[in-house]
Amino acid sequence: MQPLYTLFIIAIGPAIDFALWLMLNRTGSGRMVRAAQMDRVMLDALGANVGLIIVQAFIIVVIGGMGSLWGTFWGSVVHGQVHSFGILIFPGFSLFSVFALMAVILIVQLQGLFVRPL
Repeated sequence: MQPLYTLFIIAIGPAIDFALWLMLNRTGSGRMVRAAQMDRVMLDALGANVGLIIVQAFIIVVIGGMGSLWGTFWGSVVHGQVHSFGILIFPGFSLFSVFALMAVILIVQLQGLFVRPL
């Protein structure tokens, strides 16, 4: 089973790399990511809210747990749901609800929801 898995990883690696290259070089969101990497201040001056995107990514990783791909996925789902319900129920405090969720998760389980054991 192990050699088949290794061959699969060898075959799928360049395909994923090519797909990411296409996304970064051929789409508008990819151009935004490259611009944020090159000159965040200029992109902010052009109207893109780069600072808030970075804070939300940090919150998602904290919620999900470091080193866990599924944790990041579920952290983004939980973040989106809490933010959406925060907008629906308490429009003025919708961003606060996400920070409160992050604080509760850090109090309950310091490493995040889906942390891998070392």
